[in-house]
Amino acid sequence: MIALDELLKPKDIAEKFNMPVSTVRYYIKIGLLPHEDTQGGHARLRDDAVIIMRDIIRLQKEKRLTLREIATELGREWRGIE
Repeated sequence: MIALDELLKPKDIAEKFNMPVSTVRYYIKIGLLPHEDTQGGHARLRDDAVIIMRDIIRLQKEKRLTLREIATELGREWRGIE
């Protein structure tokens, strides 16, 4: 298991992709980005979150998929609003 201090913060992903941290947190909430929780309840992401975020952006731009459709395409469980 990876130590929590070696994982990325939502802020790290947001900065890398020039997007609001709230967007990254929302993607975590709806199940698009897998994460670990710290003892304090803060989300931390593995390095593969960068690849997943690239895929999310690509599917939005190239295929114009909704977030629900992206979850299906990526094999993620949808936890968003119907």
